[in-house]
Amino acid sequence: MGFIDNYIQSNPHSTHWIIESHPDIQNKMKLEGWLDKPNVKCIFKPWQEVINILPKFDGVYYDTWAEPQPLAFFKQVHKLVKSKGIFSFFNNPALHNDYHVNEDCFINPNEEALLKSNFDISFKSMKITKDIPLNHYWPSDLKVYFTPICIRQ
Repeated sequence: MGFIDNYIQSNPHSTHWIIESHPDIQNKMKLEGWLDKPNVKCIFKPWQEVINILPKFDGVYYDTWAEPQPLAFFKQVHKLVKSKGIFSFFNNPALHNDYHVNEDCFINPNEEALLKSNFDISFKSMKITKDIPLNHYWPSDLKVYFTPICIRQ
């Protein structure tokens, strides 16, 4: 959808890789000119097909929206992140509302344990305000969203 990509583009970086497998989002990216942006590399394949040929990155963001069980990616993400690099992901309350780590934080305990084997994990809280639409991304009673910040050991 471009939410995180627009944020990344608004900050200094040398290269920005986007791996996108969904045809509708690929078309949206083409229409919005992502293939023509400087320092952006778009790969239109599933991550599973390219993970073994990718370089290591300073930062990786993984959108878990259509991934009800992101454990497969979490098992391999350490291969993509440089030492002291950052990994984050959409900590999806709409799909993981049965995986409470605490009152408002959603992550499967098995996923958290796996990530802790390679990363130091913390959560940055963000209050849900009227500026953030309460739609299918957010349960209507969600007051705080926790962004995972995973630093590669």
